[in-house]
Amino acid sequence: MRYVMADIHGEYDMFIEMLAKISFSLSDELYIAGDIIDKGPGSVRLARLIASQPNMHAILGNHELLFLQYYHSLTESSPDNPDFVLEKLREYFPDGELLDWETVDYIESLPLYIEKEDFICVHAGAPLDAEGNILPLSGASANQLVNDRRFKEPTVKHTSEKCVFFGHTQTNCISGECKILGYPKDKTKRPSSVRDFYKIHLDTGAWSNGVLSCFAIDTLKAYYVRKAQMAEKKKNRLEVVKEILLSKKDGDYLSIGVSEGGTVYNMMRNFWKDKSNARNSRIPDVYFAPEDMYDEEALALLDRFKVVSCHIWATIWDYSFLSRFPHIMEFDIARGENIRSLDFLSVLQECHMLFMANAKLSNIDLILEMQKNKKFYFSGFNNVVLFDCEVEDLSAFECDGYSFFEFSVWSAQNDRHKWESVKAKKW
Repeated sequence: MRYVMADIHGEYDMFIEMLAKISFSLSDELYIAGDIIDKGPGSVRLARLIASQPNMHAILGNHELLFLQYYHSLTESSPDNPDFVLEKLREYFPDGELLDWETVDYIESLPLYIEKEDFICVHAGAPLDAEGNILPLSGASANQLVNDRRFKEPTVKHTSEKCVFFGHTQTNCISGECKILGYPKDKTKRPSSVRDFYKIHLDTGAWSNGVLSCFAIDTLKAYYVRKAQMAEKKKNRLEVVKEILLSKKDGDYLSIGVSEGGTVYNMMRNFWKDKSNARNSRIPDVYFAPEDMYDEEALALLDRFKVVSCHIWATIWDYSFLSRFPHIMEFDIARGENIRSLDFLSVLQECHMLFMANAKLSNIDLILEMQKNKKFYFSGFNNVVLFDCEVEDLSAFECDGYSFFEFSVWSAQNDRHKWESVKAKKW
């Protein structure tokens, strides 16, 4: 499925909520018509996430262009002092402490437009000649593509067969409503594809109006996430967590669960039951939603406890929260479809059981390295289970020096080991 949105403006939590709402996965493609940064509190975190996902494609908006102009002015005035330049750039964003040169390079690498067989994605609009023909985008100036507001007018049409996706101006300035505006070529017929639209206006004001929108290119369906509704749900969810934690003492061991909406699971979804020695010793004490894992208010509730177990039944796009809980001993990820690398596990100091489902991994070298360093060792128990995961390279198993109690890779389709023992040594 292909999706498109625009003008997220650093509203990281809303973006994460939207990904959950559309069930975004590795098989999907997301196009973003500029202005991923500025205004909202999570610009750098958002840019880093989008940069890390090969199936997310952003373009420059006027706010990226303004940032780059500031960046270039700093490099011109201080060409021999990159540390000073980065320090000043970090002051540009509320979450600037996360900014690194890789993220700056990513923003600088963004194209001004994306053109496909059936659509054009541009921030402010496409340049037209007097007859309504779309002029070559490669010849347009950056200022024209990211700042020109003439294209937003309802009377502006073009002759191209392709639909133009754009943002830049909030749709409520045109229609009075925070909704995606579509302009069909034939108002007497129900559109069956994006080619049936002249243009689709996407900016519903995520930062200013609290409404983030997303359009499904292949089904023509619109999705909306509203900040006010998110805030109310979060308030109710955290009140439940606070009440549960009142019965706990400082330093108590704690098990947390992460599920869509913070839904409580009454039983563990043990995918590997009767197939593995792996087990869960702790049912979650409290449940959070995925967006809580990036929220300081929610995470602060756990600071006085020792989180030793984490069970995830939702798609998590950023596992940086794990650095806050290095003593997790049991870690389950039932929704790993977006996981390509295991580097995020390196912060765990004493994990002795890892379960992961549906990940698509290039290799599992990190697991072996951590096992050699005794990070995956505790009380003589050592289990790793990969369920319906794809692992491209298993060559690391050719090396000696590791001893797993169990290392299993299971497939739900044939209900047997994909690899009988993967050369695992039992002690």
